[in-house]
Amino acid sequence: MEPLTAMPPLPGGRAAIDAWRTVDRQVRRRLLAGEPAPDPTTAVIAVGYARTLLSRTLRHRLVIAFATAGIVVVAGVPVVLIWPSAWLLWTLFVIIGAVTPRVLIQRRYLQLIRMENLNAGRLWATEVPAPQPAPAAPVAPGQTTEVRYSTAALIRVYGLLGGLLVGCPLVMVLLSGVTAFSIGYVVAMAIALVWILYATLRWTRPWLPVLVLDGDGLLLPAQECRTPWSQIIELRITPVRGGTARNPRHRIASFMVADPQAALAGRRGPHLRRGRIAIKAYGTPLSITDRLLTCTAEDIVSAAAAFTTAPVRRFGG
Repeated sequence: MEPLTAMPPLPGGRAAIDAWRTVDRQVRRRLLAGEPAPDPTTAVIAVGYARTLLSRTLRHRLVIAFATAGIVVVAGVPVVLIWPSAWLLWTLFVIIGAVTPRVLIQRRYLQLIRMENLNAGRLWATEVPAPQPAPAAPVAPGQTTEVRYSTAALIRVYGLLGGLLVGCPLVMVLLSGVTAFSIGYVVAMAIALVWILYATLRWTRPWLPVLVLDGDGLLLPAQECRTPWSQIIELRITPVRGGTARNPRHRIASFMVADPQAALAGRRGPHLRRGRIAIKAYGTPLSITDRLLTCTAEDIVSAAAAFTTAPVRRFGG
């Protein structure tokens, strides 16, 4: 896609929000639905607005989730006082009140990422290239490269999750004793722990490389999917938006393909669902965040550039 020219500066903060409000409401809906901006000025406004809101995603998510759960808790207290046996229903409402805002915000989050990436790809005149850190793991040009999970990162993620699933039932038993509810709670947490373990071993397969780059193309071993270099039309590096927007270290390496839907062939289960979400957000199912990896997105793209002549582009912000 050819870049647009003669564009105004990219707005940010309050200026981006005010500029967004000047755009026609129907145009805003189409932009959030995944349509490209009709003109350069609108494209600039859309990118600036998306980046401004994505930088606040985590804070807003927490505020709304806690506020909603708090409202449900306060509203449910009189019900429990009048009808003590309704405490289980009240607990269910608290959970729903905390989860629903997360689902809605996640949907909005994907809309904003898609709008940013779709329009930022046309704004090279205003884009500021992302900083390029020194490669943490230099690779030899033309050599097969394996990208793996960081053991320390996996321990942090799954250790925290496992600690919550194991610790919460123990606290429940210590506080309430051995009751029907505490036993049910322990059983529910045990089932959740077993399911997470199964899903990790079945789909993630952390002992395998996340990505393999060689002369034949790129391979996703856990998914058993290979994409030849002839289908790669562009390599992109974009910042991770949303919850880690304040951490400039994390990037996403995206391999843009001519036919994103065809690249989903062979995927199933969670891999297929994640691929469809990645297409909505980044325009390709072949996008990898370096958050849990032993190398950076720059390392991945540097290794890939040795095998393909596809252009490399970096999004700033």
